[in-house]
Amino acid sequence: MYWKGGRLRRSGRGLSFYFRALAANLAEIPLDDRDLTFLFHGRSSDFQDVVIQGVVTYRVENPEAIANRVDFSLDLNSGAYAKTPLEQLADRFTQLAQQHVWAIVTRTSLADLLKNGVQQVRAAIVDGFGADEGLKEMGLLVVSVRVSTMQPDAEVEKALQTPTRELIQQQADEAIFSRRALAVEKERAIAEAELQNRIELSRRQAQGGIHRSSQHGRSWT
Repeated sequence: MYWKGGRLRRSGRGLSFYFRALAANLAEIPLDDRDLTFLFHGRSSDFQDVVIQGVVTYRVENPEAIANRVDFSLDLNSGAYAKTPLEQLADRFTQLAQQHVWAIVTRTSLADLLKNGVQQVRAAIVDGFGADEGLKEMGLLVVSVRVSTMQPDAEVEKALQTPTRELIQQQADEAIFSRRALAVEKERAIAEAELQNRIELSRRQAQGGIHRSSQHGRSWT
């Protein structure tokens, strides 16, 4: 954007033009999607510390509107921003996101946050940004919101994991016991089958001996 004499003379993507530094004022406004990472520390309704991490993606939808609210002017000697407009936008988005996150975290228990907190927090941020008239007046558009982490204190997380780990270990022990019991049952069945075979063999051998003795006795008679 190119101003001269206090009036906007040129505006558009990737313009190329000559200007006189003493009579010109230039502003460069990024129109690409920009990612802003956030990391918030909050406390749940049951007084447990929670860390929420995610990314807000935004872009400038109305360059002239944002230029009237944030100073994107360039230092004509260095070509860098004369001030810190991108940091100002980052601070604004961060503060708004934090406000919406805390509104959810402070009234929700830790167990509910770990179970459904990611979806709830994301929805709260999206709805909050969508209803913010200030962002619309500044010509800003929120493209997407991603919440990647909802994590309690390390000691609390370990304590919460313990029942599940014990349940898994118990199931593993039961599986081992079942396998051993099945193996013992199979061994018992095999031993009983072998015993029955031996009994049957002995019975047949006994019957064969009796038959031979009977035949021998008749021959003497």
